[in-house]
Amino acid sequence: MEMLQLRYFYESALAESFSKTAQKYMVPASSVSASVRRLEQELGTELFVRTGNRIELNENGKRFLETVGNTLTQLDVAVNTITQQPAEKQTISILAHCARETLVYWITRFYRMYPSVSFKMNFEDTPENYGKYDIIVSSHEVGLENYESFPWRKFYIRVEALDTDPLCRGPVTLSQLRDRVFVTTKANKGSFQIFTKACELQGFTPKVFLECDDYSCRTKALMTGICLGLNLGRRDENARNTNTQFLSITDFNEEFLMKVFYRKEHCDGHIKLFLDLLKSYVVTT
Repeated sequence: MEMLQLRYFYESALAESFSKTAQKYMVPASSVSASVRRLEQELGTELFVRTGNRIELNENGKRFLETVGNTLTQLDVAVNTITQQPAEKQTISILAHCARETLVYWITRFYRMYPSVSFKMNFEDTPENYGKYDIIVSSHEVGLENYESFPWRKFYIRVEALDTDPLCRGPVTLSQLRDRVFVTTKANKGSFQIFTKACELQGFTPKVFLECDDYSCRTKALMTGICLGLNLGRRDENARNTNTQFLSITDFNEEFLMKVFYRKEHCDGHIKLFLDLLKSYVVTT
């Protein structure tokens, strides 16, 4: 078992792609795939479910990923400790209109590598205050015309329901949601606007019975079974909550693109390093 094999596995698991890992390391995709295959042979078990050009971790792979991730993080911290001069404490301010949970994952990983840094993250603010943030993650560009940006995450907008809901039994159309009510949060405001426009083309406006700014409250409302909610995910995945499902809607297939915005003139030190980390895991397919 070699360190490069572990890195190939780790990067491929995060990107769900051998080709993206190959692009990062500037090697053929076949080399990455073959290296992971050798790793699986050494372990005596497969780590991925391979379907055509797509890969997805199986249960063994998910367990192995957690261990490998912790190991590589500790190694990176050790390398940084002996190769970099101690840096002054720096605070990175982030305005996150979306992708809050995803950002927390990367913030945590970055902190393990650079423990001298700290973060401040807000979820809502007005355009006139955007200038006080080092990084803004958003799906729209209003008030951000003077910022540099790069696409970061692209997901499909999914309608989520309690798994006992009759709508979960098979494919449905938007018109079948006409009489249902929804719970929304400020975090999915942009995706709900896209969903609303699609519904209006079918002759109705989705009814919102609860708007809140807390994801746990949204989840509790969903668990009652009286409402539906929106979430973001891949086209072929189920809901992340084991008690809910994403509906299969035949006439709704909209995407939601998140971008990372930053001020180029202030892009240095830990801010640049954090942006480089985010850029390394761009997922737009």
